[in-house]
Amino acid sequence: MYEIVLKKYGVDTRTHSMIMGDYYRNGYYHLPSMAGYFIYVSILVLSFGFMICASLRISIHLGGSTSISARTRNMQRQLFRMLCWQTLIPFVFLYIPCGASLTLPLLNFDASPLADLTSLLLSFFLPLDALVVMYLMRDYREAVKEMLWCGS
Repeated sequence: MYEIVLKKYGVDTRTHSMIMGDYYRNGYYHLPSMAGYFIYVSILVLSFGFMICASLRISIHLGGSTSISARTRNMQRQLFRMLCWQTLIPFVFLYIPCGASLTLPLLNFDASPLADLTSLLLSFFLPLDALVVMYLMRDYREAVKEMLWCGS
């Protein structure tokens, strides 16, 4: 792989851990690479836009609903808060670092220093996502605690 990457991209893989987007070739923009990037960004923007609109509608509906009991409403609020955090954590620890790694080369910045930081942030994503459930869902937390202490 070393020789192929060195010949094709002119990058020594022993000194650079990542090769970012190949947006420029021979001094010109590489249209297929840029098109793929913009399709990726468009899908993310549409997805997050839909999630924000749906979240606002759910929040408004839960706030004004009188047809459900207070306990059910409380559980729905806990679930809603947990889902909001479970959306925010991947956004901060997954989409932002990976997006920066893809976007900075497009803007002619060297993104190779982000390689280690991106790996570190990606490793925090899964444990934090699981801890959100443990921390925010009281009923779940109590059930796990009871199971760990064998019901005593």
